[in-house]
Amino acid sequence: MSDLAASGGYYIAAKAESIVAEPATITGSIGVVAGKLVLRRFHEELLGLNHDPLQRGANAGIFSSTETLTPVQAERFQALVDRTYARFIGHVAAGRGMAPAAVEEVARGRIWSGARALELGLVDELGGLDRALALAAEAAGLEGDPGYEYFPKPRGLAELLIGNQLLRLPPELAEIHHLVARGPRACSSCRPRSKPSAGPSEPAAGGAGRRSPNGLAGCYCPPRGVC
Repeated sequence: MSDLAASGGYYIAAKAESIVAEPATITGSIGVVAGKLVLRRFHEELLGLNHDPLQRGANAGIFSSTETLTPVQAERFQALVDRTYARFIGHVAAGRGMAPAAVEEVARGRIWSGARALELGLVDELGGLDRALALAAEAAGLEGDPGYEYFPKPRGLAELLIGNQLLRLPPELAEIHHLVARGPRACSSCRPRSKPSAGPSEPAAGGAGRRSPNGLAGCYCPPRGVC
């Protein structure tokens, strides 16, 4: 478990052969919360939408977003929540080898730190990813360092900002980023220059030339240029 593995995250982990959590991991939250939004007035008064539902059965509209629950529907809805909660308790009890009553004592939607979860029997030991991988390798009968790779591959700051387009640079700054990322290089569309010239750029043999802004030889094509 990393920083957060609560509620559904803990449900997934509960039947693992061994659970490793960090001391500050937020986990637990063994509980169920449910409800529904009634949007009839929002639709009618703000959006101008009217509803004319056709349904068969007294409780066919129990999950409708246009009607509140009737007393009978509210009772059935609560019964559904109770069954789901009981299933959650049984799932954890089976996975952790605990009595359902013992799980109930640490459930009810409460959250715990990884260190406290260890004391309560919800996890097996404290550690990080390296320890979890070592236990997995041991369970698989692998000897030595099995090696592993991260997917997706970790990316640098420039890739996070530019590759994911979290930061959209103007063309001038994008060109500078291109130069920094790839380094100076010559190509058929850029004529290398050894020093600045006061005159205009002259076409190179392989295409339209562009003058280096600092007088150094190199490729100055934009990111989507011909290089």
